[in-house]
Amino acid sequence: MRIALFAACTLPLAIAAATRTPIRIDVKAVTSSPSSTAAPAPASAAPREAVPRRLDLVANEFGFAGPSTVAAGRRVVSVRNRGRKLHHVQLLRLSDGKGIADVFAALRADPSISRLPAWATPVGGPSAALPGATIESEVRLPAGRYAVICWIPAEDGTPHFMRGMMMPLEVVDAGKDPAPSTGPLTTVIVREYGFRFIAPTSPGRRTIRVENVGSQPHELLIVRLNPGATLEQVAEWSEHGQLGPAPVADWRGVAAIAPGRSALLSMDFEPGTYAVFCLSPDRGDGRPHLAHGMRRTFEVSAN
Repeated sequence: MRIALFAACTLPLAIAAATRTPIRIDVKAVTSSPSSTAAPAPASAAPREAVPRRLDLVANEFGFAGPSTVAAGRRVVSVRNRGRKLHHVQLLRLSDGKGIADVFAALRADPSISRLPAWATPVGGPSAALPGATIESEVRLPAGRYAVICWIPAEDGTPHFMRGMMMPLEVVDAGKDPAPSTGPLTTVIVREYGFRFIAPTSPGRRTIRVENVGSQPHELLIVRLNPGATLEQVAEWSEHGQLGPAPVADWRGVAAIAPGRSALLSMDFEPGTYAVFCLSPDRGDGRPHLAHGMRRTFEVSAN
């Protein structure tokens, strides 16, 4: 919300808090996961009809519920937020035989998504769901081992994954099937430090293809601001435990994706003022990319 977050998150605050505040770690969330040295399950382990073709997750404080296996391919990933805090889904694709315990250990050492080890690649996910909301996005998931993470910080700055909000996911080859249907596409290019896209000006549903052509992980967060609210208030609220009423009427987006990757987001635009921004921390100074100018606002008119 990192943020993100989100979806990726800005974590200078989280890093500082983690060094001075005792962290309650859900050990079970790590130790019950597959061993980092265990061989991945064979692609034919599950029959085609038994493998979900969507990844539908439920989030609360502090954990995920949902399938532990999904079919490879272009998949809809959704998150239903039953908690009282903002939550999102950040997917990491793991390589080199790594597992959830390795991810946890790496993030305890350095929780910044911009400095992940080479074997952990951010591939997106829906970001982020307000309490009571359900949001989704589409990502391409090759077969392999993944981690599902919520990076959004709690009131003390501790990322939610440090409270146990992390789970393993196996993506298996279950045969080819048609990709989800997609309407007219609007492409949003993200890079250091900005966005390039044609903003919608009239209400309606849009499908957005987010493409990262930069050199760092980036997320795309889209919020509909409440009257009189500012983007600075949104960032402050989201990064400090989401205390008090949300300054936004709607929150959607795509969690961080690595350079060279893309993801899809479909959403309905209602009349109002929208802000587009990225809160992933910068690899250089650790500040959110929003602080480097990665932000934009636009108006959707009722006419």
